Amino acid sequence: MKKGYAVFSAVLLCFTLLHAQCPKFSFFEDFTQAGCSPCALGNSFFEPNILAPNPVKVRMVSFHCYWPGTDPMHANNPTGNDNRTFFYNINAIPQMRLCGIKKVTDPAFFSQLDVDNTWNEGSPIKITVTQVDNGNNRDATVTVQTIGAVPAGTFRLFCAVIQHDTTFTSPPGQNGETYFPDVFREMLPGDNGMAITIPSTGNSATFGPFNFSEDQAFWVNPNKIEVVAFIQNTVTKEIIQCGSTMDPPVNEMMTQVNPDFINSPANTAQTFSFTSGNSGSGSEQFNYTLTSNAPSGWSSDFSVNSITYATTTTLTIPSGTVYPVSIHVTPNANPGVGKYTLTMTSVTNPTAPPMFVNVYVMSGVTDLVVNNSNTILDQSIPGDANNWSSVYTNGLANAGCTTYGNLDDQHILVHAFQNYMMSGVRNIYFNVGYTYISLPYWSDSLLLPQLTTFLNGGGRLFMSGQQVAYFMDGPFATNAARTFMNDMMGTHYTQW
Repeated sequence: MKKGYAVFSAVLLCFTLLHAQCPKFSFFEDFTQAGCSPCALGNSFFEPNILAPNPVKVRMVSFHCYWPGTDPMHANNPTGNDNRTFFYNINAIPQMRLCGIKKVTDPAFFSQLDVDNTWNEGSPIKITVTQVDNGNNRDATVTVQTIGAVPAGTFRLFCAVIQHDTTFTSPPGQNGETYFPDVFREMLPGDNGMAITIPSTGNSATFGPFNFSEDQAFWVNPNKIEVVAFIQNTVTKEIIQCGSTMDPPVNEMMTQVNPDFINSPANTAQTFSFTSGNSGSGSEQFNYTLTSNAPSGWSSDFSVNSITYATTTTLTIPSGTVYPVSIHVTPNANPGVGKYTLTMTSVTNPTAPPMFVNVYVMSGVTDLVVNNSNTILDQSIPGDANNWSSVYTNGLANAGCTTYGNLDDQHILVHAFQNYMMSGVRNIYFNVGYTYISLPYWSDSLLLPQLTTFLNGGGRLFMSGQQVAYFMDGPFATNAARTFMNDMMGTHYTQW
């Protein structure tokens, strides 16, 4: 039996939550199969590098497809697994999807930066999931709390019942895997979830209880049953938040900054303003710490609730309270790029991962090194293209250039272009290294028109890395990427 109802309640807030954001879980949907050899390879990278190191930030549901081989986990619920596979029109596996549409690729091509960026991007809603074991059946209840402005759209609530850890003594399929995390078992209240209206800002709604059976023949290990609830936009297929029965209390809130990159004259103070607070039901103590890698002599501090601190402070924030926060930076005459990170960590709930805001100030830069922050193709090598940034900065210094800067993330370059913050930069050195260059697709594709405008305006671009032509003009390229490589860079991919 399945049943559902919603109960709305008001949440008293001490300060407007209109722009508040709580951490956003990285919700991965893994479309895999026990008879799929490439799936085993992709999972062998994803599980130790993304899943295991992020027991709180990452939530996953593994849907097992009906092809290419034998898979008892698909056979346990073929209709439910197939329904989700057909929802995304998936016809090739492995395929991993982050928050529905945020990033779609092989499991091996996700990085820690994807997880951190999603967590700190935040969500205007917070989902709490509880379950009650009734013996041979369970009830799952979902509470949705709205703490900020929800984007327009129509939404559905899905509750995936999973087995958190499924281990076989011998491979159940043909690909050799015996360990399968977060295996999908059942969707509540049905395969298509349920339509919901997200409560208005400052309110919450409770859905359920949704009842499901503990069929011993169905479950490999009933002791590892968990429920992951997520809310998805029915039109865009974006998943705006998830929550699970495995979540510890996570109550810190920080909004992100726009713009997060400022091109500043020397000796000119800059301010980045945002908000931070506590979404919990009681007072909570938080540490705030400001760090930076700025050029020598640059000055900085931060303020919370209009009180200024140099580098760190500890504050007790009442329930439902949001404070104004700002980071202040003043560059001196030394050119460069300064990255400033304000980290918020709960003292009361130490198992909650911190939230943080990154902001960048560039001053006096003519030559900008931009490092690709995507995962390294050889998964035995930790880090990203920043591993090799010193090759560029040392070369510029040895050539007598004193006006260079180093940017650690190509996504920030998009923000700099979009906010017209690239004045004075004549040369860009795009350090791809041995990383997975994603300019042909995903959000990185936004760089292509920006780089085209930069080059047409007289700028210069140097791009170096393993397999750049292969991905940009080869079998995985898009028409936009091929046009850029052929017309702007004057290059052509011939063969592997």
